[in-house]
Amino acid sequence: TWIATDSSSLVSNCSFTVTVTDNVIPNITCPASLNASTISGVCYATVSYGAATVADNCPYNISTVAPSLGTGSNFSLGPHTETLLTTDQQGNTASCSLVVTVQDLEAPTISCPANIVLNTSANICTAVATVGAVTAQDNCQVVSVTRLSSIANQTAFPLGTSTVVYQAADSSGNKANCTFTVLVQDPQLPTITCPPNVTANSDSGVCGASVTYALPTVQDNCNIGTLSRTAGQASGTVFATAVTTNTFVVNDTS
Repeated sequence: TWIATDSSSLVSNCSFTVTVTDNVIPNITCPASLNASTISGVCYATVSYGAATVADNCPYNISTVAPSLGTGSNFSLGPHTETLLTTDQQGNTASCSLVVTVQDLEAPTISCPANIVLNTSANICTAVATVGAVTAQDNCQVVSVTRLSSIANQTAFPLGTSTVVYQAADSSGNKANCTFTVLVQDPQLPTITCPPNVTANSDSGVCGASVTYALPTVQDNCNIGTLSRTAGQASGTVFATAVTTNTFVVNDTS
């Protein structure tokens, strides 16, 4: 405001305004994008990232833009774009973004049933096993439980020990295995049938007879191990004039 006064003390004045407008856009720089792993047992990570840096000629503030969660929040599995906005006192705005990616590196847990011991079924060399439930858990999501071994539930397991392997996989590709064994034992005795008794006349000029006889027939639900004569004489030898008892024993491979 200006005032003019003359020699008679008469006064006049005028005024004008000076308006300064801030048209300078702030310059905002976000912190670097970052990766984080889920917290053990849960499917999220608590992530804190650094503050954005702003350069401006006037005072400003910084805020987040929805759906940004903000530093220190719980971020679920996957990528999240965080957008930060600065606004100065004249309403000029600028924004920047960073990406928070949450990864699941935690393997699932899998539990197999207890080891199984079975006897072979009657007259065959296998046993049918009914396997209990295989359970799996994960901090995020179990997507599959797969049997890796060749023998399935409620099928015939062979004699001996079979190892059954199951694998659980989660939605991030993490995997875990568990195993149990199925032991099939053979308690069934083999059977042995001797040939009929043999009666022979002595050979000419000797006090005995050369006797040939058939070997006993043997059977087993699995495998015959050995057939042994424990008493008497071998077939085709000369038996003395008397009663000779031949005794045979059979063993299976169990």
